[in-house]
Amino acid sequence: MGCVIAVDFVLAYPEMSNSLIAVGPWVNGYTAPSADLEAWRKIYSIAKESGQRAAAEFCINLHTPPSDCREAACMTMHMTCP
Repeated sequence: MGCVIAVDFVLAYPEMSNSLIAVGPWVNGYTAPSADLEAWRKIYSIAKESGQRAAAEFCINLHTPPSDCREAACMTMHMTCP
């Protein structure tokens, strides 16, 4: 939500800012595809029922990155990759 406020502010008052770097922004007027929302519901459900580690494993498998990226993601989470 903070990103929405920042983007809206910069658009409304460009003279009051030099720049804005939005990382993973959500902006007003954008509606996420239902598949994205469903994936987030599933991640939340897994985290609630089985914990953060299980949700992280689900995310890693959901996006199926190339093997070298998968390994890096697993290492970041201190997990052994499947």
